[in-house]
Amino acid sequence: MDLAHEPALRLGGLDVRPSTREIVFSGGREVVEPRVMAVLVVLARARGEVVTRDQLIEACWQGRVVSDDAINRVISRIRRISELTGKQDFTLETITKVGYRLVPSGIGQVEPVAPVAPGEPSRTRFHLDRRMLLASGVGIAAISGAVAWRLLQSPSPPSRAEELYRRAIEIGATDDAAEVAQSISFLREAVGLSPDYADAWAALALAYVYGFATNPPEKHAALSERAKDAANRALALDPDNADALGALALLPPIYQRWEEAEKTYRQALARQPRLAPVSRALAELLGSTGRTRESVPLSERAVAQTPLIARRHYELALTYWYAGRLEDAERTIQKAHDLWPRDISVWFGRLYQLMYGGNIRRALDMLADKANRPPGVPESDFQLVEVAALALQSGSAADRTLAVDMNMAAARGGLGYARNAVIFAAALGDLDAAFSAANAYYFDEPFPVARTYFTPEQGEYLGVRSRETMFLFAPPLGAWRADARFEQLVSAIGLDSYWRSAGATPDYRRNRPR
Repeated sequence: MDLAHEPALRLGGLDVRPSTREIVFSGGREVVEPRVMAVLVVLARARGEVVTRDQLIEACWQGRVVSDDAINRVISRIRRISELTGKQDFTLETITKVGYRLVPSGIGQVEPVAPVAPGEPSRTRFHLDRRMLLASGVGIAAISGAVAWRLLQSPSPPSRAEELYRRAIEIGATDDAAEVAQSISFLREAVGLSPDYADAWAALALAYVYGFATNPPEKHAALSERAKDAANRALALDPDNADALGALALLPPIYQRWEEAEKTYRQALARQPRLAPVSRALAELLGSTGRTRESVPLSERAVAQTPLIARRHYELALTYWYAGRLEDAERTIQKAHDLWPRDISVWFGRLYQLMYGGNIRRALDMLADKANRPPGVPESDFQLVEVAALALQSGSAADRTLAVDMNMAAARGGLGYARNAVIFAAALGDLDAAFSAANAYYFDEPFPVARTYFTPEQGEYLGVRSRETMFLFAPPLGAWRADARFEQLVSAIGLDSYWRSAGATPDYRRNRPR
């Protein structure tokens, strides 16, 4: 199939554009892989008839030998597309031992889309799509989200520059160092070819911001300067460019500057309400300052805007859990796990909800199922979680001591390990160890913590740049927060001062008995 010459079609509320591999819907836009688009087109044009696997292979793989896994992966991706509008537009049925059938739902009829009128600039059509919200990528808590694009009035950039830009935004925000570097490379070439390309400058600014998560601290200053320069170049060309404004707002870390960051985010959103990365950052800030209930609508909006981004679902489930909405949390994380069973954030999110929700046996089953664990995590990390789960299950003093000792020893090796040691020790009732790990995490006392997040090989550095505080308000830490030392801790790191200055009350203080 030649996607470049395949006409566009409407699938209910979805605008399917094979030539650019775009799925446009109300409130968002997705760019899919060529094979996914080809299979979707074949199924849609069958108009409800069954398409066999052989027919798909012939049309979309040119008859080559294809593994079942390859076909199943594409079919799974198309099922996720159906979730864009809650299956209002189509569902995809598997006909056992035969093939597949795409079934329109309700208004979901397959209709052709009128081509662009002769003489109409393709650039205009492209930027109308960019006003939709694009998905940003996996594993970045404070800066991840969707990217808002707006219509520019400037001349069209060269086709090569636009193609590089498209390829970069398909990568989006990610916690993979190679992908971040590739995105930056594409965008630097794009602005080199077209120095007046405001969107590419703005996307480059955001890409540098994303680079904080995958580069060690000694590189952050240079990344910050490059991000500022790229954002300012974009704003000189387009003073209201959403991505450039978002990049500048997201540059400073939020730790111990919560009030300033909150004002900056709200001012940016007042100027550009659809600054999705900033909206997501505001949700993160509210959660990080114990105002989880206030952050729920923002987290819900993030999922609505970017339904195919796994981490957004994990974050919403976490927000529901912290806000005490347990049924919503369980429903959300289970749905995410069904769609992304090996995504690292979704997998661990489901594991911890099971552990602390009384389903420890199911959590241990997840840990034992090595084939379905998230990739890239050392075996020793799973062992640290497993000993904590076993101690929660048995309740024995010996098991609790073993779990706390192992995690406290690991805490020296990285900030992520120290954070986990706080949570595990508090959940197991060793409040002294939990406060010791917290002091190490924030102040390097009574022991120093390595300036990595987990292992250096995992290449995560965002937590090094800005200390996390959201975990302080996790449900399993209730007894820890009731200890007088917790108030001393939140005072020492500046949260208490922020609450008083901002006139805000964290959820845990609202829940105190009078």
